[in-house]
Amino acid sequence: DVNVPPASGTCAAIPDSGVALRTVYSLVCSGWADLDTPLSYRFQTNPGYLVSNSDSNSGGGFIDLSGSQTQTYFNITLPPVTNSAIGAFSNLTLRTTVEDALGGQTRTLYFTLAQTT
Repeated sequence: DVNVPPASGTCAAIPDSGVALRTVYSLVCSGWADLDTPLSYRFQTNPGYLVSNSDSNSGGGFIDLSGSQTQTYFNITLPPVTNSAIGAFSNLTLRTTVEDALGGQTRTLYFTLAQTT
């Protein structure tokens, strides 16, 4: 049998905009289904942002925010873009990888947060 990766779910950031270093974002996934449980979730961001104590992710130039976890959410306050001027408007690109117990993975479509500094 071929392992089918998790499907039918969504992931989002709440709120979808905020102020760098002040707004606490909740990255939330729901509705994911797979026969091979438990499912794990990995929340990631693009490398244009400095995130301390995170491991590099070998796929696609993203770095981990949360590591692999069974919780469907992750709360975080994010730093501004390193090359952003004070008061500049910038977008933060995020993605989530959902993995089943046998290693089947689905990466969510990228979603963005609008941040001001």
